[in-house]
Amino acid sequence: MRDLAAIFHWSPGTMCAMTFQELMEHHAGAIKRYNLMNGIKDK
Repeated sequence: MRDLAAIFHWSPGTMCAMTFQELMEHHAGAIKRYNLMNGIKDK
């Protein structure tokens, strides 16, 4: 989860307030945005 904190500039308090599901949704969204920006197609 450190990668999410670094990418989104979240403080530890912000991350602690989120549920695991919320963190995973942000993670999936970050991967989708990265793939779109770099022209990588979904499998």
